[in-house]
Amino acid sequence: MTSNVIMKRETYCEINGMNEDIYLAEDNEFSDRIIENGFKIRFIPNVSVFHRECKFYPFMRKIYCMSYYYSNSIIKGKKIKSLKETIFQFLPLIGIIIFVLLWGIIIYLKINPFPLLIFPLFIICILMKEAYNESEKLSEKRIKGFLIIFLSYLSFCTVWVYGTFLGIINFPIKKIQQSYKHY
Repeated sequence: MTSNVIMKRETYCEINGMNEDIYLAEDNEFSDRIIENGFKIRFIPNVSVFHRECKFYPFMRKIYCMSYYYSNSIIKGKKIKSLKETIFQFLPLIGIIIFVLLWGIIIYLKINPFPLLIFPLFIICILMKEAYNESEKLSEKRIKGFLIIFLSYLSFCTVWVYGTFLGIINFPIKKIQQSYKHY
């Protein structure tokens, strides 16, 4: 897909450019039109694109807006992502819902619910393993790096699930588009 793309101006104009009515995932829709018009998207591995580093809060706001927008659009029947990406969008929220339902059923049946804590601990272990792998790439301050990366992963997951949930229930937010600002 075309999150970073170089093309001839004539080609861009031929497929009517980017859709200005879409403010998130516009590159997915653009990529689909490129392919539908008979063009090919090629990946060139020796070309790098560097994005500005963003601060933590604006990045989290972006993640929230994206997860809200994607889930809300999918619920309204708009195809934005592939089936695999759509499933991945809802998987964390579905996992939490199943966990809460199982917890409720187990309590209702008067069974000890504490073995269910294995599931969140398992997820936390996965996040810790990923944070550890990333912190190994740091030349110094690995412990501090690990903690920052791990807490960032936890924050990212929380914001993602929260935005997805509010997008599904179509929680009235003053124009999510205004909350999403490029930085």
